[in-house]
Amino acid sequence: MTITGAQIRAGRALLGWTARALAKKAHVPEHSLECIKGDGTISAKDRNALKALQHALEEGGIRFIDSFGVQLRADKQIGVKR
Repeated sequence: MTITGAQIRAGRALLGWTARALAKKAHVPEHSLECIKGDGTISAKDRNALKALQHALEEGGIRFIDSFGVQLRADKQIGVKR
């Protein structure tokens, strides 16, 4: 599944991460994140960055729902014991 720029923005918002924090966690340049979040056009070069961003968000607790949504996993929500 390919995630969208909107899903990246929503995932960051749920986690309270800045674009810089996400880029750092995913080990991708910030400008790659901005290109991906932009008009939705993903170049072949950006595909690896997109996968790294998705992995970082998933590691943070984001679950992607089809190609339209995101949610915070229950075990990552505030007040939930792990």
